[in-house]
Amino acid sequence: MYGKEGGGISQARHDASVDRDAILRERKKQPVRSYLRKHRSAQLQDLFDAGVMGRHTFEMLYPGGVTEARKDAGLFKDQEYISGAEAS
Repeated sequence: MYGKEGGGISQARHDASVDRDAILRERKKQPVRSYLRKHRSAQLQDLFDAGVMGRHTFEMLYPGGVTEARKDAGLFKDQEYISGAEAS
């Protein structure tokens, strides 16, 4: 099957259509989601000060910033969010 000569575990993941990068991304996002659910009014700097995640990793996972992270955490839906530009 997937022994030493058959390609190993990476071949098994490929055959099962497992996207390892997506799984790792979700694991990295989980601490941010948990923190934002516990601290609903937290700002971006609060995440860094608490040691939840570094700036570079955060920007890589959430290019849309803290708003995208809040949406990912389920704090509000797309319709509920009103940007500062729309509010003024």
